[in-house]
Amino acid sequence: RTSRLKRYLKTVGNSQFCPIDMLVRDIGKDKNFVLRDLQKMIRKKVLPGAHIDDQQTCLMLSDEVYEQYLYVQQSRRKEEEERRRQEEEALKKEEEAFAGQPELAATLRQGRDMIEQIRQANDRLEGEVISNKMFRLEKVAGQIFDQVGEHPEKLPDIRRLMNYYLPTTLKLLKAYEEFENQPIQGDNIKTGKQQIEDTLDTINLAFENLLDQLFADDVLDVSSDISVLETM
Repeated sequence: RTSRLKRYLKTVGNSQFCPIDMLVRDIGKDKNFVLRDLQKMIRKKVLPGAHIDDQQTCLMLSDEVYEQYLYVQQSRRKEEEERRRQEEEALKKEEEAFAGQPELAATLRQGRDMIEQIRQANDRLEGEVISNKMFRLEKVAGQIFDQVGEHPEKLPDIRRLMNYYLPTTLKLLKAYEEFENQPIQGDNIKTGKQQIEDTLDTINLAFENLLDQLFADDVLDVSSDISVLETM
């Protein structure tokens, strides 16, 4: 354990914190072993003042850094609570506005819930590439539901989105999370993750095409108005 402690401290270097995954890589053990090892060292005061974050992703070597971490976590929770409060108020207003259209209200509610699941999955994943793709997906999906909310007659145009595209996308993201959480990233897991990342490009393109199609009637109306104006 003393030998491993020296290797941990060498990896951390002059910093006061270090990602657990970096320690896992340098020590050559799986993540569960490293976490148990560090927790024993903390309990036995071999690492006095050290802490591991709630998500078990980072080692902090001082109470000061840990206090900063707790402050940031508390601020994030407050921001999340405020965001959810605003979303609940917006949802309530939306349901009141569509009280006479229960199918539309139910579809929008289900769509917002799926977008929230995508957002939460994005928060849990650390990869920058897939995170950017998921952010793009979340943004376009939100625009689609905004458009349907403003133009309820377009509801039939998103049935395939609701019945297949979004549920399948969530299924793929769940599989990606399971792959990502495996302590040993073998070739099959890496291949599966890469396939999902590539498929997200196709999904994003399909969502963007759908959003564009929702404006087809609007463009036609504009063209008609312009034609009449030019004739006059």
